Amino acid sequence: MSTETRLDPRPYARTVLQLLSAIRTAQLHGPGNHATTTAIQRLVEVANTLIDSSGGQVRIQLVDDILLVNAIRFQPRTISHQHFDTLKSFLHERGIGGVAFLRPLAEAEVREWLVVATRPVRDDTDAAALRAALQRLVDLGIEVLEIQTLAGVDDFASVNVSTMSYALQTYARAVIGFRELVSALRAGRDPFSGRIHVVRVVQDLVDIAGERIDLLLKILELRRVNGALLKDSYAEVHAANTCLASILIGRLLGLDRVALLDLGTSALLADVGFALLPEALTERPSVLSPQEYAELRVFMMRAVQSLIGRGRLSDAMMRRVIVAYEHHEPQRDAHLYSRIVAVADAFDALVSGRPWRAPNEPTVALAMLRQDRQRFDPLVVETLWSLYSTAAAA
Repeated sequence: MSTETRLDPRPYARTVLQLLSAIRTAQLHGPGNHATTTAIQRLVEVANTLIDSSGGQVRIQLVDDILLVNAIRFQPRTISHQHFDTLKSFLHERGIGGVAFLRPLAEAEVREWLVVATRPVRDDTDAAALRAALQRLVDLGIEVLEIQTLAGVDDFASVNVSTMSYALQTYARAVIGFRELVSALRAGRDPFSGRIHVVRVVQDLVDIAGERIDLLLKILELRRVNGALLKDSYAEVHAANTCLASILIGRLLGLDRVALLDLGTSALLADVGFALLPEALTERPSVLSPQEYAELRVFMMRAVQSLIGRGRLSDAMMRRVIVAYEHHEPQRDAHLYSRIVAVADAFDALVSGRPWRAPNEPTVALAMLRQDRQRFDPLVVETLWSLYSTAAAA
């Protein structure tokens, strides 16, 4: 078994430190000084790298003495107490709870924001005027956040909600990223050049699984219970769920972070062929005949092959596409990723309601997978069973 993977704190720490450096340099030398320009350039560089890997936004917020970065409780060992206290004092003087970068930063926009943000604050009137001025600058892509406090020393409910919110946002990006990939395939474009890079989204899910495996289980359960409320199509949600379940299984089997990234991406791509089918066919209120099902499988195989023809694929992505192809015919000697994806794919299909049948309870679906030992790897099925048994006992 591999050791537990945790979020790498360095990109978060660098972003917080460079934000603080830009603020302090602007306060000392003014926004137009050469030293401030250098500090802004460094902030833009590190923040945009984190923004790019975090789905387009970065939120830095203080909740009492807890630092949240992208709604994840962050213990910044590389940030000294002095730096933390300086940032806290700056925000509290202005009555601000934090700062959110809503899109990649531009140097000119950061400088314009700093001109306002670093104005001297003498009293509450100054602070209120400064907050109002900053709120009017939200078009720059930098938003000030409201102050949040914990109700008591042992009350971490708001932190837990924020963490769950981030996990749900990442899940939603997986759904949207898959939708955009399918749209690109339909239009004959490169499927991996969309606004949301699916591999980066999977990387975020892997990071969440390393920190809080229970969050991904809760998301799967929420989706199962509230599936009828979702506006996304079955194919899109099914792809995201298969990805989540595969990552959970792989983590319990001891796969390292790189392997989980490969596995999760493979799982997200697994049913791209199904997603390309006309909705009138996939949502028809009757079960397909054996001949129709065979024809659909051929169509789905060709759709997966189209990923190879239309995408600029690296060796790693080619391997993931092959797994997506292979899982349709899982064999005992198939790649481990294919065996995991086959179980995750079938499980989500069984617990999802379809036009021709009601959804199965998870225990019923798992029992059905257990019975089909020829098609599904027993070890993988038992791993998924243990995940849900643990969740039920919690």
